[in-house]
Amino acid sequence: MEGFFMDTYFDRFEDFVKDMERYVKEGKIRSKHGINHGIESFIDSLGSIFSSSNIGKVIIQVNP
Repeated sequence: MEGFFMDTYFDRFEDFVKDMERYVKEGKIRSKHGINHGIESFIDSLGSIFSSSNIGKVIIQVNP
């Protein structure tokens, strides 16, 4: 594995954003996420991260 510093490629960021926007619009890149509702789902949501039972992002939707 090899890391990099973001500022090394900062001059190419605008091109990256344009490419990513196009890929999302074309359906080449899709976001996978699970939405859990209510603060009471916090423990289950956190557990899904550590048990690898989630797919993509774990989101807890809390209505004000």
